[in-house]
Amino acid sequence: MGNRLFLHIGYPKTGSTALQKSFFPGLRECDFFYAGYDEQYSRHIAAEFGRRVHQEPGNNTAQGQLANNSLISCEGIISDCFKYLDKNGNFSPLAIDGLAEKSLNTAHAYGADEVFVIIVLRRQGELSHSLYAQSYAHYFCHAPDLSNYASYAKKIIEGAQIAAPYDYFSVASDFVGIFGRDHVLVLFYEDLVANQPGFLGQLSEFTGCNLPLEIPVENLRKTADGGRKSQSTSLFDEVSFLKRKFLPNMNIRGGKLIRLMQHIPVRKSVIIEERPDLEKKVTKAYSRSNSQLGKLLDRDLATLGYY
Repeated sequence: MGNRLFLHIGYPKTGSTALQKSFFPGLRECDFFYAGYDEQYSRHIAAEFGRRVHQEPGNNTAQGQLANNSLISCEGIISDCFKYLDKNGNFSPLAIDGLAEKSLNTAHAYGADEVFVIIVLRRQGELSHSLYAQSYAHYFCHAPDLSNYASYAKKIIEGAQIAAPYDYFSVASDFVGIFGRDHVLVLFYEDLVANQPGFLGQLSEFTGCNLPLEIPVENLRKTADGGRKSQSTSLFDEVSFLKRKFLPNMNIRGGKLIRLMQHIPVRKSVIIEERPDLEKKVTKAYSRSNSQLGKLLDRDLATLGYY
């Protein structure tokens, strides 16, 4: 058997942090990499992997051989497609087209012979609001046409370029087409919340690792309420924006310094109000896509509120 790589690509706001801290590190049969700050299992390989996926094809030179079994939790592969500000402050999301093919090419460049993909989804309405609330200070407060959640939701509903990652059927179909149905596991955040043993059981079966089927409650950050909190722009947010604008290729490192800057507010707090009405409209806009996804996965997603 050759080198096997399990590639966890998010989505964001679907319990990735809990998996990275409480589940993936226990995969004794796998080397585990993810792009965290000063964590026991943090390795630069995950961040570099994500950057190379978003480069042009042909630039994926090998960065070192993987072990027989490795898992890279690289949420940025998907999340980078949601939000990106160019040097002029204009919102220009990265293209999601070709993402599956680039992921496979990059995995092979890292020495993987066989690649498996783990995708975790969440109802589009709740995901869009939670993502907007979390990323407001990092991105959206700098984009005049996306200064509130209503404007963001409107663009998603209208099918603007920003909406492409929310078309789950299209995204899943691309990965299944490139990797093969047996090599792609699609899970749902709603199952993680309602049926954690079943959710983690699928992960264990897919990776071939036997683990306790439980994540400590304190490690499962329930992001459904994330939009209730106020968002203040920190020194880290401002430094990150300036870096993207003037030094896009520079990396910000140093976990302790980053955490310190995150606790120094430089702009007043903004309350990101919950909008259940808009969240329902966002999910409804993708009813057809979600129905097609259910057929692809042989699962009735209506039971999870996807249509």
